[in-house]
Amino acid sequence: MTQSWIQFPPLVEPASLNVSPAFKCQVVGATFQSGTSVSLSAREHDVNANLVFRWRQQYQEGACYLDRCRRQEYAPWLR
Repeated sequence: MTQSWIQFPPLVEPASLNVSPAFKCQVVGATFQSGTSVSLSAREHDVNANLVFRWRQQYQEGACYLDRCRRQEYAPWLR
């Protein structure tokens, strides 16, 4: 009796989401609008709500990649 081996495809890491600071500002900004929740904004922009919570927290903590939001280049919601 010969042994046969099952060959499985290699494990692949899931692709990371690569989005622009402008998109992050747009999504985070939508969460600061009156009557809009983080989960609703996430669904509208087709991203995970946990990710939006993280971006929002990073914005509030002063994340450097969201500096343009603070300078209002991407953030009409701050005006």
